[in-house]
Amino acid sequence: MSDLLLALPNKYWESPPLRNNLLQEFPAGVPEEFVMISGGGAQNELTIYRMDGATIAIAMGDGENPDYASTINPVGRNFEVLRRGSHGWEEITKKVIPRGFDASTEAILYPGGKLQVVPKDGEGPILNLVYNGKRFVPALE
Repeated sequence: MSDLLLALPNKYWESPPLRNNLLQEFPAGVPEEFVMISGGGAQNELTIYRMDGATIAIAMGDGENPDYASTINPVGRNFEVLRRGSHGWEEITKKVIPRGFDASTEAILYPGGKLQVVPKDGEGPILNLVYNGKRFVPALE
């Protein structure tokens, strides 16, 4: 996971991390499946789930500056799925969440591939999704 984190585009970082920064934040080693990187300064909190090999889901918390590292895309303001390939990162969010969700919601990512989509205004239903190995699908209650 540490190599994937270090290779993320600069838009995710207030200042890009160095390997030493990761060692300070994770003295026992960077977990391979799920990490939470706390915010500081303008850095937004990042929650990253390794879906398979070089594919990761990223949920970005609001932090002090919600527009700094947030992504504005058709499937949600603070959530992306990226696949690392020989030509860099490919954004594949629509492939794993075909129905999508909009910018009035916030995505919260949990270990094990659980994704909760909640309305920012607190009104309306909460959508619970899980990663099934290919995409995020509605969780069975």
